[in-house]
Amino acid sequence: MNIDRSTKSFLNKSLITLFSSQITSTLGDIFYHVAIGFWVYQETGSMSLMSLLASISLLVHMVLNPVGGVIVDRLNRKKLLIFGDVFQSILMISVGFIALKGQLSMTWVFVVAFFVSLSGSFYSHAILTIMLDLVDNSKLVKAQSTFSGLNNLMRLIGKGLSGFLVVSLGVPLMIILNGCSN
Repeated sequence: MNIDRSTKSFLNKSLITLFSSQITSTLGDIFYHVAIGFWVYQETGSMSLMSLLASISLLVHMVLNPVGGVIVDRLNRKKLLIFGDVFQSILMISVGFIALKGQLSMTWVFVVAFFVSLSGSFYSHAILTIMLDLVDNSKLVKAQSTFSGLNNLMRLIGKGLSGFLVVSLGVPLMIILNGCSN
């Protein structure tokens, strides 16, 4: 990547693009997680299945996070980010349409949870390390702090808005919305 990292501001066009796409994606992911949790509870009435669904993500991240960074360092991070976005978009839009048809099953939900977590494990490492390519080392802490702050703000907004949107739009449209946000 040929980027002039010596500009006065730590915010350059590439970093702003990265921030914007990650903020949008984070918001969509939160909408999805709330919507799918709502769907699982609505379909089964089981808090245990909701917990199991959350546990899949945690387990995949716990297993892959230690090696994810090493793997990401050996790959083209830009291509990995694009592949991750396209993969998750196709997956979410497909699941959304399956849900619209009323054919979403618990098996689908758990398989998708696994693949989303798998993709997310590598994606999150790529996001953090690509900043090394986009920002001068002297401005890296500021860029990462800004990124973290914006990400947390989107999580706050997303969690506040998601309940209203699930009730207003329904689970299938929330899943499709997540697919469009990647």
